[in-house]
Amino acid sequence: MTNENYFSSKMLKMNESELKTYFNNSSDYQEEAVLAAIWELEKRGFDNPEILNLKTKLEAREIAAPIQSKSVAIEKIELYSFNFIILFGVLFSVFASSILIALNLIQLKNKAKSRLAIFSGLAYSLLQVYLMGALKITSPIISVLTSLLGCYLLYQYFIKPELNSDTTYQTKSSWQPLLIGFLISLPVAYFLMKSMATAI
Repeated sequence: MTNENYFSSKMLKMNESELKTYFNNSSDYQEEAVLAAIWELEKRGFDNPEILNLKTKLEAREIAAPIQSKSVAIEKIELYSFNFIILFGVLFSVFASSILIALNLIQLKNKAKSRLAIFSGLAYSLLQVYLMGALKITSPIISVLTSLLGCYLLYQYFIKPELNSDTTYQTKSSWQPLLIGFLISLPVAYFLMKSMATAI
């Protein structure tokens, strides 16, 4: 059996610590990804009885599962598109777009990274608000540009490394997050307008 699968090329770029994360948190990732990480660790000379036991179990499941059904399962992964994530971030906030990125990561079986994505999005949004306030920047153009930058960086760091060139991803419907976003924004906008009217 050739020790390669969909995720093998991705594992080549990772260091030993990152590869061990797949083993130590195997329930958070696709079995094929965990197996590819174990194979890569073995190639680098890492020897561990627990890893050998898990490898044996995963390889046995891989042999038993029909290749055709596995390919179909991977092709059914639905993700929010890059363009929609950027648009969502500009309309609402970088933090809002980080939630979509986290949902994509959950679909890609990387729950640990999804939590980090939300934290990073929140930190970026808070820093963005703080700096614009401290520097007294009121230009909507600068606000949009910094939001674009934040969404782009989050996508490149969190999502792009998880995508596999051999897998076809379907675009997830965008109406639900848009509806939720606008429903949340309306009362906030009403409150701000009322406050401004009272101040005048």
